[in-house]
Amino acid sequence: MPERAVQFQLTGRYAHFLVAEGGASAPSYPFPPRTALLGLVGAVLGMGKDTPQTELEAAEFAVSGTFADRHWHMANLRKYPPAALPWTVKKASKGSDSKSKNTRLSQEYLINPSYTVTASLPEPWHADLNQRIDERAWHFTPCLGQSELLADLKWLAEGPIKQLPSGSYEVASAFPRDHATVDLSKAYDAGHNLLAVYMPHLVTPDRSFTLRSYFFERGNKPVSVQTDKAVNFEGSTLVWL
Repeated sequence: MPERAVQFQLTGRYAHFLVAEGGASAPSYPFPPRTALLGLVGAVLGMGKDTPQTELEAAEFAVSGTFADRHWHMANLRKYPPAALPWTVKKASKGSDSKSKNTRLSQEYLINPSYTVTASLPEPWHADLNQRIDERAWHFTPCLGQSELLADLKWLAEGPIKQLPSGSYEVASAFPRDHATVDLSKAYDAGHNLLAVYMPHLVTPDRSFTLRSYFFERGNKPVSVQTDKAVNFEGSTLVWL
């Protein structure tokens, strides 16, 4: 059971969290999966690639935010690099690629995404993460799904976590569908717009993913649910991803 957590605002100009089953196109998840958050805090802490999956396996995250605007961008991607120039070249000589032409890829970007992230890491990482975010002293540049999409982290709070007994709560974060039962009558009366999304939860160093189904409220409204997985942090009721 996590004892303390740090909360921060995660923002940027663009974000892209690639949907695992996207196929030829590249749609994005509406909020960062737990696996992306592992990579994010790993960058802040200065961990090597694929290290957070093992070092931070016991980490817990909660995410809330609004449904960001979307933009689809068509890009030309080259699958293979150009062939090397011959030893003897003429003025008009150019590299060529006999294997493949460019591939046109349609990719979905989230516009001005903003999320409130609550993270609880095992020690000694928790104290280091809290200090680095507070002092804006991350080791590697954090990003929003891709290295080109830079992220900004703003420290909000740090404090103890209280595990709540089984009961009915207004949950202010995205939550696994198998960890909570939604009160549909209250959700209808409150005008909730729930999005069900199937996204990565765990990943091994050899890139084997385990997925889980979540509910995400598009307008960032607390959702009335019955659950035994709720925790209280800084006055908000959350459920870990």
